[in-house]
Amino acid sequence: MGEKLRVELGRLLQTWELGLGVGVHTGVVIEGLMGGADVKAYRFVGDTVNTARRICSEARPGQLMLSEMAFAQAASITVAEAATEVVMKGKTSASKVWSVARLVEG
Repeated sequence: MGEKLRVELGRLLQTWELGLGVGVHTGVVIEGLMGGADVKAYRFVGDTVNTARRICSEARPGQLMLSEMAFAQAASITVAEAATEVVMKGKTSASKVWSVARLVEG
């Protein structure tokens, strides 16, 4: 089902010359209603959110990329390409990320 959704979403976005890449990271986040007295919005913040965002910015249209922590949790249900090293703003060393080729059926 995931592959069908990815293909269909890609087809629909291509109509408007748009694309969607996804970056996934796992960890602790801070979430809640944030803002001033007059304007509030529900937000998710923290290093986990920032890391996921940076991985997402590396993903090409139609690509799903996983951080090392996310890949460790999903390795048994994914077939991924070899890990690549990505330098991310705010990090002292490059981080490994995996591009998911497909999900394992079953």
